[in-house]
Amino acid sequence: MEALFLPASADARGARRPAVIFGHGNGEVIDYWISGVRGFQERGVSVLFVEYPGYGRSTGSPSEQSIRAGMDAAYDRPAADPRVDSDRIFGFGQSLGAGAVCLLARDRPLRALILQSTFTSLDVFAVSHWAPGFPLRDHFDNLSVAKRFPGPMLVIHGVIHGRDDRLIPWQQGLRLASASGHATFRLYDCGHGCWDPERLPFWRDVTPVLLQAGILSRDREAELRSRNDVPVVDRTALVNSSVRSMAYAQYGPGVASRSPIVK
Repeated sequence: MEALFLPASADARGARRPAVIFGHGNGEVIDYWISGVRGFQERGVSVLFVEYPGYGRSTGSPSEQSIRAGMDAAYDRPAADPRVDSDRIFGFGQSLGAGAVCLLARDRPLRALILQSTFTSLDVFAVSHWAPGFPLRDHFDNLSVAKRFPGPMLVIHGVIHGRDDRLIPWQQGLRLASASGHATFRLYDCGHGCWDPERLPFWRDVTPVLLQAGILSRDREAELRSRNDVPVVDRTALVNSSVRSMAYAQYGPGVASRSPIVK
């Protein structure tokens, strides 16, 4: 099984640093995401990419069982690495990758979860064109993990100009967040699997979650902002009242008010 470890930036303080284990979406390989994680490294977080069995240069066949075993084995390497603080490992999964990260959360301690554009269970989408390789025996029950996960969670989903994610409806993400007592839910004005942390307010949203989990330090975050001379910009602009109205109609005013669409 292939995995790629990217250490935190050299100027990050502390001998042992936190790490994020990343799971990518279906139809992707880890190479697609390498350039997009610099923000984690700048914040003193090492990144471990895991290639699922049968994807990229990993051998074997993809299944819930094989992915679960692969994620567990991948976790054990940085957890034993002297450069990594094993008490500050967290998971970040996009689409199918969130299912892989949730499988890992069943077996290994994670301080926080970031789930992007994902589903409550693969059962809902087993007949969809984007997941043809997984027979019905593979469930990827993210909802049960969200209910039991003890740490903070950030759940992100995308809509484009008021239109739903055509692969995984944003209501799936809302159900995941609502199942947890420790989750923050955000809708972004973008498509399925979008990743543009410079345009979207990802760092604004994820930083409080990582601070709450004890993964980031406030001193490190303040130092980074000072060095880069980056103003703290609040981009939480509510757009497309049609989507907000959908949230209100389906889930009530409380949910609509805490699930803004941002761009």
